[in-house]
Amino acid sequence: MHRVLSREQIRSFDRVAIDTCQVPSVVLMENAGRGAFEVVRTLLEDNDHVLVVCGSGNNGGDGFVVARHLLTAGYSVSVCLMSDPEKLRGDARLNHDAFVGLGGHVVLLEDEAATVVLETELLRADLVVDALFGTGLDREIGGRYAEAIDRINATAATRVALDLPSGLDANKGTVLGTVVVADATITFGALKLGLLTPMGARLAGEIHVASLGVPSSIVEQVGHEAEVLVEAPLRNIGRQIREQARILADDAVGIVVSSEEDVWAMRAAFCGALRTAPGRIHLMGPRPVLNAVRDCQGYAKLLELDSKSNAKGYEQLLESCDSIVFPAASEDDARWIDLARKHFDGSIVVRPSHRVGKKPKPFHASGGDVLLILGLDELGALLGADRDAVDADRFASVREARKVCHATIVLVDTQPILGIADAPLGVWGKRVDALDSDAFRALACGMMGRFSSWCEGSMAALLGLNALATAVQSWWEKRDGKGNPRIEEIAEQLAEVM
Repeated sequence: MHRVLSREQIRSFDRVAIDTCQVPSVVLMENAGRGAFEVVRTLLEDNDHVLVVCGSGNNGGDGFVVARHLLTAGYSVSVCLMSDPEKLRGDARLNHDAFVGLGGHVVLLEDEAATVVLETELLRADLVVDALFGTGLDREIGGRYAEAIDRINATAATRVALDLPSGLDANKGTVLGTVVVADATITFGALKLGLLTPMGARLAGEIHVASLGVPSSIVEQVGHEAEVLVEAPLRNIGRQIREQARILADDAVGIVVSSEEDVWAMRAAFCGALRTAPGRIHLMGPRPVLNAVRDCQGYAKLLELDSKSNAKGYEQLLESCDSIVFPAASEDDARWIDLARKHFDGSIVVRPSHRVGKKPKPFHASGGDVLLILGLDELGALLGADRDAVDADRFASVREARKVCHATIVLVDTQPILGIADAPLGVWGKRVDALDSDAFRALACGMMGRFSSWCEGSMAALLGLNALATAVQSWWEKRDGKGNPRIEEIAEQLAEVM
């Protein structure tokens, strides 16, 4: 399990390591830099030249450790330092002095000629290490630091960032003025929230975690904001459920759509439920909707439901279901959702459509769990915010929606996030652009509806999200990230990944 820490938690992590575990801060810096060196050396050919660009803080100190290990291992390496060495403090100064003491070459970038000097050094480099800013950065970068980042981004050399690409917000994954675009990032101790956002993943490149040489149990003391979903154990649980469903085949998923405009969503959810595990499927809706899905009759029971249907009749239909799914919930479905919340004992899976309106009431249910399957637009609607505002702080937005709606929140987009009550957030470890689709959100509804017939809603959300993201990612990688997958293709892929 990969735990993901916030800026504040990584600071607490360091404090516990230093104050409680009695590990000197200079040892932590040494361990971080040595771990980064081990990754960097795998990216080098024998005659490559490495340029390490250091800031004046601890991230720069990490850079000097990397440079020293490269030097002693016989690699060609030089350092560009953005400040006067006399202004370096603490561990950063110690590691600067150690590098210089071993014969290391440091070029100062202090005056107006700094940009030209850096450009000259970059021309020699086959690999550039970004050691300008780390997790502590919380302001926009400007001036000569911004110019330095622009020059680093313009180089043809491989770019490797230490801890975070300089300019990336550690918590939000947003850009603070400008940012290094890295080919690889070596983060220290644990993953940071900002690396696991669509923007952060794009800017970080391939992510490596370097150990700080202290027990991982420290994370249990300081806490963690999120956990990366781990495919293998979730896949094994999913297979056990599929086998159980194959033997018993007595569960039923109800899928409700009230508008002809959303027949596509009923089809997608039907496909998700059908491909996830054996079992019965009930398609519920007014006659025009059911007429449009008559071809599904061989695999599903069609149950008419319209505005004239009485509550008692609907409740009787619910009694035949183990879970109920609303893959495109509009105001036409509000009555059926409310009745399900009051009288249904199973899990309720809802994907609010753009027609559901702003700030709906909390989705408390009297019986089972409620799962909300959302894109950024729908998440924004729940919180009374626009898409950009939600995306600017994705983790906080999911936490707030979980609190407001009293439901499990599943953000299905390019980097999915799962919010479950009384648990850290779950996050998919890779950016998968093709996931950001209403069609796949509706497919997820059917998948999670089927899983929730056999387990509690939070586990169903985990299993469904893992299977969907794995299937889309597998399809995407087979085609080198090109094209847009169709529902049918991903549904077929599910059998392979599950």
